[in-house]
Order: sequence, then structure tokens, then C-alpha cells
Amino acid sequence: MLKLTQSKAFSKKDANAALLELMNKADERIGESIEVDYATLERLFKMTLPAQPKIAKTAFDWVAKACNKGNLRVGLQYVYVNDGTMYGCDGNRVHWANTDLADGLYDPKSGVLSDSTDKYPDVQRVIDSAFKGSSPLGDTVMSETPTIVNGRISVYPIGELHVQASFLDAAMNGAEAVELNSNTASKFNPVWGNSEHGTFIIMPIDISKVK
Repeated sequence: MLKLTQSKAFSKKDANAALLELMNKADERIGESIEVDYATLERLFKMTLPAQPKIAKTAFDWVAKACNKGNLRVGLQYVYVNDGTMYGCDGNRVHWANTDLADGLYDPKSGVLSDSTDKYPDVQRVIDSAFKGSSPLGDTVMSETPTIVNGRISVYPIGELHVQASFLDAAMNGAEAVELNSNTASKFNPVWGNSEHGTFIIMPIDISKVK
């Protein structure tokens, strides 16, 4: 068995070199059956992929921006497709859009269908809750300077609400303005809006708890 081992974290240069070595060994053993340690190969493959574009050109890339690659809930590391809709969620935001992809979990960087059977959270419940009783808050212009709270996190103040600036920037995807909606009965109700690719929800931040 031709097995790649990973005793330490690979740099991108290391990953490219390891894959090249594997390809060369495969060429030398044409006609032979070669088994590869899939988990390590998958890590190497992902490291050689280009970074996700800052401005998503496709609905899939935009949805993938909301995935959390390091989340302990493994399902949230993937783009989830169910019945013609794809979802990206990290526990604090959701992006979703229509798709023709088959149901399943997809790697957010490569777009490859995973064999993972991890359960995805009930994002439809979150969506229904965000829509309930919501109304427009007015346009938010991207040229506005975010507020930095306690030197730790940048937020956009939207009336009584505060949302993480990086989340709203990713959701708006370069647009100059977007109409945001929320149930203003509480300053902690989620904010939602539409982008060119789909719809998004962002949970607001309680800035009084940012230490």
C-alpha cells in the first residue's frame, strides 16, 4: 500500500510536493494496484486548491462562504443540499440558494460530493423564525465604516442591532447596498436579506458581552 503519512501540518508547498511524489510513483507502477490513505490524500488535495474568491461568482461559492471549516459539528463544514436548495451555515449565519445538485454534503472549496453521513442542523426552523414578524430596516451602505468593539470585533450598527462586519460583507458580496429585514421586537432577532445569488440570515451580536 502506498501510504502518505502526516506527522505534522503540511504547508501548501509540502502538499504540492507530496501529491507530485504520489503521481510519480503511480507512473512507475503502471498496471499495479495502488491503495492510498484517503484521509491524508483528501487533506493534501484541499490544500492545493486556490483560495475561495473574495467576491463569489457562483451561487455555490457564495453559499460556501457561510460554512465553518473548523466547526466541531462536522455537517457545518460542508455545503448541504436538500431538495433543490443548498445551504451554508456556521451557527451564526446561513446562506442559501437554489441548485440542481443532488442531495448531500459538498466540500465548500472543491465542490466535491462527500461521503459524510453527518447530520445537518434544522436550518429551515432558523429561516422560518427569522422571517416571522420581520420588516425592512432600510438600506445599509457598504461605504460606512464598521465600528470596532473593545478592539476585538468589527460590527455594523443597524438601528438597535449590531451585526459582524465580515459576515455582512460576505453576504452582500461586493454590493453597494442591500435591504435588510428583522423583527424589531428584540435587538437580538436575526437579520435577513437577499444577494445576487440567494438569501442570507445573520445573527446579531450583543456588544455588551464583547470583552
